[in-house]
Amino acid sequence: MSKEINVENIRSFLEGNYKYYKKVFVRQPDHIQEQLAYRLSKCGDCVEAKACVGCGCPPIKKHFVSQSCNPDRFPDMMEAEEWEEFKKTLNDEALHDKEEDDS
Repeated sequence: MSKEINVENIRSFLEGNYKYYKKVFVRQPDHIQEQLAYRLSKCGDCVEAKACVGCGCPPIKKHFVSQSCNPDRFPDMMEAEEWEEFKKTLNDEALHDKEEDDS
């Protein structure tokens, strides 16, 4: 993703903001909440800079976008069954720590 204004970046901006503000009113399913936490755990530099290093969007909202902005860090958003299978491949403790905190 580039930091320029184009149709794809506008679409991502609108999707991320819509889903971010929607969560205020509607509880997200567990598999979505876990993926959001996982994505943020992979992007400490973006969170610290308060901007995605790929596109410049706010990272908290950017992580709601279905398509990954950085496939080297995390995949596209997954359905529940696919996410459960993906979690089995993870060696990342941040996801497990987050789940324990929510308990």
